[in-house]
Amino acid sequence: MVLDAREDARLKWGVGFTLRRFYDALMELGSPPLGLVGEAVRAG
Repeated sequence: MVLDAREDARLKWGVGFTLRRFYDALMELGSPPLGLVGEAVRAG
């Protein structure tokens, strides 16, 4: 799920994508169920 969300972020954010940005957005969510990982992409 995380890898799928990471790929979604890469597509959505384009040149603005970095692993750091993705994982920062993911960590800002705290400890949500993995099914909500897509929020990291939408919020970032």
